[in-house]
Amino acid sequence: MMRKKSAFGVLVSVLALAFSCSENETAGIEQLSDFAKNFLSLRANSGFATEGLASGAINRSFQNLSGFAFSGGRKNGEPGDGDTTIVDPWPWQSCAVITEFDNEDGSHTVIYDYGEGCEEGWGEYTWLMFGKFTQTYRYLSDQNGSMFTDDYYYHIDYDNYGGRYSFDDHEWRLDGTSTYEGSSTYDTANNKFSGAFTYDSETSYSYGEWNYTYEASGETSYNEKQYQMKSGEYWYSDGSNYYHSEVLKPLVYRYDCFTSPLLQGCFMMTYVSGQERISYKQDDEQGSFVIDYGNGECDNVIIIIENGKRIRIDLSKNMGLIRPN
Repeated sequence: MMRKKSAFGVLVSVLALAFSCSENETAGIEQLSDFAKNFLSLRANSGFATEGLASGAINRSFQNLSGFAFSGGRKNGEPGDGDTTIVDPWPWQSCAVITEFDNEDGSHTVIYDYGEGCEEGWGEYTWLMFGKFTQTYRYLSDQNGSMFTDDYYYHIDYDNYGGRYSFDDHEWRLDGTSTYEGSSTYDTANNKFSGAFTYDSETSYSYGEWNYTYEASGETSYNEKQYQMKSGEYWYSDGSNYYHSEVLKPLVYRYDCFTSPLLQGCFMMTYVSGQERISYKQDDEQGSFVIDYGNGECDNVIIIIENGKRIRIDLSKNMGLIRPN
């Protein structure tokens, strides 16, 4: 999701593929099957459009709780009460035409319309965006002593929403819906923020010559230090062909990895631990492999466990090689 971001939102919103490693692994992307390489390409490019969207729910909840707390916890029966304008230090302005309005049930709708296309981003990081997405959200805040709570509902509709990133030759696009429901807490006594949400998504996704249906569901928790996908699964399917991912061990992303000297100059953020199993059927071929995200360190390395091998891949060096065949 591309829009004006708070500093917290920037840390959360660009979740993508890049992972930690173990010792004594076989190096080299040439060790991977074409099925694993194709999945990594699909995942890396769709990740900007799918995984990062959860940040919208988290970031708005954080902003709402902060405004609610600093305004003295104004409580009323109306869902919109307690909202306060947040001064956002991020200088970037979206190129989309943005329309906002309130709904009778107390929710708020924002439409981002990129039309036939415009350049989004800032500085040297720019990308093409087109189509539109509509987000509707409702946040209900309350206070108990120094603890502020926020229950939220967040729904997104995609209408020919897509783009092309500067490092890629292929366009991606989304149609469909995603829904997030959860709650957050903010304790002003110790400045701690935490929460959890469940999610369901059903979209059609295209990337280059690929056209997939994307379905996902799961549960995620977060605090001021990290984001953890506790359980979940997702499918990329095209007729009888598919890639299916299932979380084996919670996938953890550390916000402070964005400032790590190891990642300077690399516009990519990382899961740092956990595992997921990828099962696939592509024409007459079926198989599976495991992605191991490592031991918690900030780096751009993943371990692919496939056909009895543990293959070490440094994505910061091999991203150009991960392309559809």
